[in-house]
Amino acid sequence: MAEHDIVVQDAIILIDREQGAAEQLRHNGINLISILKLDVMLNYYHAKGLIDSTLYDRSVSYLREHQAPSKPPMDVADMPPLPPELDFDPDDGDEDGLN
Repeated sequence: MAEHDIVVQDAIILIDREQGAAEQLRHNGINLISILKLDVMLNYYHAKGLIDSTLYDRSVSYLREHQAPSKPPMDVADMPPLPPELDFDPDDGDEDGLN
């Protein structure tokens, strides 16, 4: 989308499986908005007797074991450069530390 000058700020999904998409998107500057979370649905189904304990436990275990790999926090190399008016060099000779 970036190649077409489309800026994505938010992504809306119906069911969040909570397997790491929110963190992955957040790392790329996108906010994930979910309508439902799968663990809430599983808890509700289990409490209402719509799924038995075996299926509930298997489902919860599967979700925990199949998380997306976490991305490291953004490091300095990933950061965009500062605009010249905000760039500061403590060794440039002015007393306030600003250019």
